Amino acid sequence: MKRPAAALLGCIAVLLIAVAGVATIPTVPTGTWQPMGSMAVARSGAAAVLLQDHRVLITGGNNGTDAVNTAEVFNTDGSFANASAMATPRSGHVAVALMDGRALVAGGVTAGGGATNSAEISMRTECQSEPRAL
Repeated sequence: MKRPAAALLGCIAVLLIAVAGVATIPTVPTGTWQPMGSMAVARSGAAAVLLQDHRVLITGGNNGTDAVNTAEVFNTDGSFANASAMATPRSGHVAVALMDGRALVAGGVTAGGGATNSAEISMRTECQSEPRAL
């Protein structure tokens, strides 16, 4: 079955609009680094995961004193924004993007230095404009 030319052109136009609408992180010349702003909380041992909308979710870490439960998002314009806090402070943990748009964090070291086998899943869904960390 042949498609009419108008329908084919319409599909191509939608594809071009979709590709043009994809957000991108500002470009930086090869071999250089460029400042992109600062997170609200200084942290080491945090986990980062790329979200489906091209933002990066940064969870937990250690603020120099103890594990934290805060989370932030690195936006496609190079800025940072706060996200919902996790239930458990943790650093040295892992974070994984799930196919449905949510994120899973697991393990790590909790406040006070104890290892944890707990996991949390974010409540972020694909249709939300702002991320909900955990």
